[in-house]
Amino acid sequence: MKNYVLMGMAALFLAASAQAGVVIEFQFGGQMADAGDLLSFTGKITNQSPEVVYLNGFNLNLAGNDFTTDGLTNFFDNVPVSLAGGASTSNIALFSVAVASPLTDARGVFYGTWSLAGGIDGDAQELLGSANFAVATAPEPSTLATLVLAAAGFCCRSLYRRRGSRSLTGPTRSS
Repeated sequence: MKNYVLMGMAALFLAASAQAGVVIEFQFGGQMADAGDLLSFTGKITNQSPEVVYLNGFNLNLAGNDFTTDGLTNFFDNVPVSLAGGASTSNIALFSVAVASPLTDARGVFYGTWSLAGGIDGDAQELLGSANFAVATAPEPSTLATLVLAAAGFCCRSLYRRRGSRSLTGPTRSS
């Protein structure tokens, strides 16, 4: 349940990130990951201005120590050189995020931003638009199993102590 709440908060964060000019919309802007996963972020780029805009570069930021990002390959393979006024791309792969194994950061939601640079020609580097995304991490299965076993052991110990104390202090029968 907690994961759904975290992902809902991430969705609200992502919805507030649209800008005028060039709009980037992730297909799945909030993704859940386990240690060792490789996530692919796809999205659509829309030029809301009437003029042609050149898409010359990007900037990718993601909080946390457990992530390695790769946007270069996807950018050159999938993002068009330019986008006509009012035109959109289909959903294309924009970047990927590799999650470390084992995780060193605490479990949680990590936020990032993918920004697109370009402008009126092939050399322009103005900020055209940006979109926020989120990666939610879960503990490794072995860590989760250890936590579950520890909780079960604690519960069993508590029940044993309660039953033992009842038999010592419980009512006695008198003949």
